Amino acid sequence: MIGAAWYCVGWGLLRLKDWARVTAMIFLALGAAWAIPMIFLREPHFGWRMLAVGLEIGLRSAAAVYLLLPSVIEMFERPPRLKSAP
Repeated sequence: MIGAAWYCVGWGLLRLKDWARVTAMIFLALGAAWAIPMIFLREPHFGWRMLAVGLEIGLRSAAAVYLLLPSVIEMFERPPRLKSAP
């Protein structure tokens, strides 16, 4: 179910659909928010799991921030160019 949702979002992102950009940001934010408690619920010493959770949060946050850049928003809001026949 989650894979199908990400498939639809990915397809929309490839097609530069603004709904897909917004949905991806929501999914990324929810995933990062879900991972934050893992830092506090794990054992207090630093280990590879802690590193993996930190990396996951960082990558999800970076992708969400990228989708918020003005140049990216402009690209998604621009109407698609029609291909002209030769």
